[in-house]
Amino acid sequence: MLNKLILLAACQMMNTFVWAQHKPVAQTFTVKGKVPPAYVQDTLTLWYIDENGKHGDTLTLASGSFSLEGKITRPTMAFLSLVRHKKPAKPDDGLIFYIEPGSPVEITGHPDWKAFSIKGGPVQDDWMAFTKLQDHLLKGYPDYRSIDVSTDEGRAMAEKWKEQYKKAQNAFIVAHPSSFISWEQMKSRTTVIDDNPYVLEALLNVLDSSFHTEPRYEGAVQRINAVKNIVIGKPAPDFVSYDTLGNKHTLADFRGKYVLLDFWASWCGFCRYQLPELTRVYEKYKHNNFIVVGVSYDDSKERWLKAIREDKTPFIQIGELKKISESPSAKAYGITAIPQNIMLDPEGNIVARNIGMLDFDRKIGEILSGKMTVAK
Repeated sequence: MLNKLILLAACQMMNTFVWAQHKPVAQTFTVKGKVPPAYVQDTLTLWYIDENGKHGDTLTLASGSFSLEGKITRPTMAFLSLVRHKKPAKPDDGLIFYIEPGSPVEITGHPDWKAFSIKGGPVQDDWMAFTKLQDHLLKGYPDYRSIDVSTDEGRAMAEKWKEQYKKAQNAFIVAHPSSFISWEQMKSRTTVIDDNPYVLEALLNVLDSSFHTEPRYEGAVQRINAVKNIVIGKPAPDFVSYDTLGNKHTLADFRGKYVLLDFWASWCGFCRYQLPELTRVYEKYKHNNFIVVGVSYDDSKERWLKAIREDKTPFIQIGELKKISESPSAKAYGITAIPQNIMLDPEGNIVARNIGMLDFDRKIGEILSGKMTVAK
């Protein structure tokens, strides 16, 4: 029922979960279920995250029924994974739902694992309503996992798919301003902002005022306001940073060239995963008035320099030796998660934001050749 992108978004929401300052008393949740005989001897694991970290409760289905329980303080996204004892596991062998304090979840089995029915509390009801709306708006679209994003046609389809998914989020938030699911969707949309910030601001204002006390609410407001300053066509906010030799730099130092600001850190796995492709594109276009400037969010110079040596990074690297949460540049650009990137023209104006790894060559090439129209 749910495709890979939604699963990744779900994991992101779980990993970025922040607990309220005035934590309510933990209450018991239960997950009970009945399964067909074909699932006996299979292994179930219930994954969820609370203020004490990640939990994985595992059991082997010795009979046709099972029961799992724990304690949580507020509604929490959970993932129930299945390992078959006779068949190889599939990426789809998992169910996403919400567990809630004091509300039991009942799962009824079916020969088709993805056809299991899940009944829970009001947040789970809202989650099911959201997925139903999403499925309706994506009817006729291919499964996201089947889209070949290495082709122009595939990338265009992926963008259309994501726009439809955003329409589902927007419609649900407007129709359910008091729903915890609406707040969850806004959290995911405002972690790394690729949308029009004014649209996100309007959606945030739709939410019930009860969410204003959420720890991440003020951060969402700040990031939206920051992104208003980095829309395409605007001058990039300047900041002070230092290279590996301790020399001071500002963006004015790079004026006159096309500049890709690559925000990264040594501890960011995907930042370093996409570095070979970024390096290849840099080498391809470096004689076309184009440079890459790595902006590190390492707070340890030793780890920063070690990563540069290991990765054989060929372009200039600057950093503040501060964590993202303490970095003036991160605040100016609304950055709370990496990797991210910003591309500037020779006058220091923003011409692109968050170019994907598979698009580095095409989009940077188009900008440098003048084929890309810059929206004002």
